[in-house]
Parts: sequence; C-alpha cells; structure tokens
Amino acid sequence: MRHWLISALSLLAVCASAQDVAIVGGRIELGNGKSIPKGNIIIRGGKIAAVGANASVPAGITTYDATGTTVYPGFIDGFSTTGLKLPASPDPATPPNTTVTAPPTMWEMNRKGIRGRLNAAECLDLAGVLSDAHKAGITVALLSPGAGLVRGRTAIASMTDEKQSATPFGIGLSYRGSGGTGYPGTPMGYTALLRQTLADAQTYATNSPSKEDLDLKGITPLLKKETFAVFAADSEADIFRAFKTSEEFGFPFLVSGGREAYQKADQLAAAKIPVLVNIAIGTEPDAKAQPDGPPQAILDERRDQWRERAMNVMVLEKAKVKVAFSSDASGFDNYLGNVRKLIKLGLDKNAALRAMTMSPAEIFGMEKTLGSIEPGKTGNIVVMTGDFSDEKSTVKATFVNGKKFEVAK
Repeated sequence: MRHWLISALSLLAVCASAQDVAIVGGRIELGNGKSIPKGNIIIRGGKIAAVGANASVPAGITTYDATGTTVYPGFIDGFSTTGLKLPASPDPATPPNTTVTAPPTMWEMNRKGIRGRLNAAECLDLAGVLSDAHKAGITVALLSPGAGLVRGRTAIASMTDEKQSATPFGIGLSYRGSGGTGYPGTPMGYTALLRQTLADAQTYATNSPSKEDLDLKGITPLLKKETFAVFAADSEADIFRAFKTSEEFGFPFLVSGGREAYQKADQLAAAKIPVLVNIAIGTEPDAKAQPDGPPQAILDERRDQWRERAMNVMVLEKAKVKVAFSSDASGFDNYLGNVRKLIKLGLDKNAALRAMTMSPAEIFGMEKTLGSIEPGKTGNIVVMTGDFSDEKSTVKATFVNGKKFEVAK
C-alpha cells in the first residue's frame, strides 16, 4: 500500500535571528533511546552543531548551565486549535422559503462549515499561548483551524515570538459541527454535505470554472492527491467514515483526536494511518456507591468504559500504529500531566517520549530536522529539573531555534 505521506514537506523555517548557544553539563536524552550522563550541546545559527560528553564549547559563545538537569529534544504537539487568529465566518445568507421554492442559490446557502480557503500558516497568533507551551516543553505544534466540516490548511509552527514561516500541512476535515440551524444538522447531513463538497471540489479541480470559488479551490490539492486529509475523528463511526471517504475520493489521510481509535487499531496499523491522539483522558470515575447515588452496576460500567478509553494509546502502541500526542482537548498547560497519567496506567516511558518527539517528526515528514538531539537538526531543546515522567519535574527553559525562553515558576 502506498505510504500516506505523498512527499516530504518543506523544512520548518529557522527564524531570521537564529541563536548561538552552548547548553552545558546536563544529562542529555538524545531522543533515539540513548542518553549521555553529562554532556554539552552546541547550537549555531539555530541548528545543533555538536553534541557529546566532550563536545568543545567555542570561546565567546553564550552558555547555559544545565548542571543537575535532564535535557530533552523539544517536544512536538501533534494537534492543537490554539495559537491562531481566524477571520470571521461570513454571515449566513437569509434562507429561502423552501416550502414554495427551490432557488438555484440554495446550495450556497447550505454550505455551512465549509472554509477551505483558510490557511493556518497565514493566521498565526502565538503571543497568548507561548507561556503555556514552553511550560510544557512544547517547541513545535501542528495548528489547525477548529470547527467545521472543511477547516482549511493546517500548519506546523515553531513556538517562538520571532517572525517565522510556518509550514503548511494537510487539509482539515471533520464530520461534526458545521454551525447554524437546519441542514445539515445530523450525522447523516454532515456526511452528505462533506461528500457533496468534495465532489464539487473534484469537479472544480478538473475543469475551468467561470467563477472562482476560494473554498473549493482550497480543497483542490487534496482531490489532486497533492496533499492529505487531517480527519478530526474521535468516534469509531467517524474513523470508519474517514476510511470510506478516503477510498471514495482517492486521497490519503491521518486521524486527529482518535478517542476510540483503539477499536480500529488493527485497520489503522494495516493501512499505516498515523493518529494524532487526544491524550486528555480525564479522571477515573469513582465506583464507590453512595446511599442516594446510582446503583453499583452503573458505577462499575462507567469506570470500565473510562478505563477502556484511557487505554487507547497503549492499544495503538501494541498494534504498532504510529502516534503523536495532541494537547487539543485540554490545552498546552495540561500536556505533561496527561502524559504522566498514561505512564501511570502502563504506557512505556520510552514510547511516551517517542510520541512527543520522533514520531510526530516522522509523521510531519520532518525527521531530518526535528525529534532528536543530533548535529544538523534544529536547535529545539527542553531543559527539565528531572525526568519528564516525574510529577515533581518542571521545565526550566526551552530553546526554540536556539533562542532561550526561561520558564517562570
């Protein structure tokens, strides 16, 4: 089967004022399963120039003393709908009186939640989210316009306050939440509207339209198989629909959210479909019965359902589905806490670190520049007071393209 990634993506742009810095004396977790008990990382021009126990620190270079800390590759958030300032949705047209007429403009009036013209790379607004991102050690994130059936282009952005060119990624699709009242309004309606829009975009892509349609034009790279869909699909049913829609229109896809992806783990693994998995599992329900509360059987069922969903990542890992951790459901500030909950439930710590570093880099086609601490890669580093899995460990600083961001306590 053809790999889902059509072609390698352009490299994440290094900011114009890339930094030169030496991070010295810390325990270095390289991100490839190996570590250096005490070593140095030399960053020049925003890229890692050298790393090792005996890596020489150039004279005159700015140094950061990492003695007593653990140093990791910059964490990568697999999917988030924050950090963007989107244009307002157009005002809905006045609906026609469909009891007496079916005007030719009705289709345009029913196209709710179709925003193919959006491009997250042109809508970056990171100032309000940088602090929370850095506290979680997140240095890069896939950002997507939220809500709607066709959400436009997603983008991969560095979590920095410097000017950058974010990298356009796939096209966001969903079967939920088109907004407004009336049609589509139901899962059947959402599915029909999405399929109709894709069919129209297919026609638009293969003809010479007399009138430009920016929303359909934004989808045409997908129908031309020049990119892929990022399907926001939590339920087993929506993941099933994603497979069917991909098969019908012939484009590759990956899943974001995927709360019930464990129910499709074998199919996802066989098709080599990555999952940008939602890791906000919440708190295990209390199953202790109260005199005026629900019966014990109901409480036990709630707890068992929670545990089944909470084991989602572990089931996907066992099936060898490539996963990247997403903060979207609960925000950057809860990212590390959610990772630690999964580790407590039994997720292997190395698998967790991979889902925060190398796996998203590979999914995004950026494994040559992100995901591990190696010469030639981007200078994205996280300095923590201890092991990332330890609840007492906190982020001291992040380096994004070599620029240091101190993290307030």
